[in-house]
Amino acid sequence: TVPVEVRCPRGSEAVRGGYQVLSNPGDVFPVGSLRVNKRTWEVQFGVEGDGQVTAYAYCDKSEPGLKVKSDLATGTEDTPETVEAKCKRKQQLRSGGFDAEYDEGQFDGAVVTDSRRDGRRRWEITAFPFAETPTVAAYAYCEKKPKKKN
Repeated sequence: TVPVEVRCPRGSEAVRGGYQVLSNPGDVFPVGSLRVNKRTWEVQFGVEGDGQVTAYAYCDKSEPGLKVKSDLATGTEDTPETVEAKCKRKQQLRSGGFDAEYDEGQFDGAVVTDSRRDGRRRWEITAFPFAETPTVAAYAYCEKKPKKKN
């Protein structure tokens, strides 16, 4: 896989990220989009030809102190797998991400076809495995709910 990292400036925190495939989508496909540390968002791509991509990080100067919740699943070849990561009750979902196992040499792994918010506290991904038992992960980036003003 090819990782592309975007780092937020000092005094800010990476709260979400994304990517844009600028070439033939069949040549480059995302297998991961996740926060790797407080200031860095990483997008990982499988490459099967020539490709060009842009990765994005959205930075927050208020440094909300996001907590990471995750869930893993091992898929079965040719059967879509849905994985959901959930924030605690006293937290709110700020963003989410995913990671899918992929081996370029063997063209084995999974392709994430959906990565999105599912309700107030959950981030859900759907992956389509094209290997025997690839592992996929969903990530929820959570922050404390603001206190209600009276």
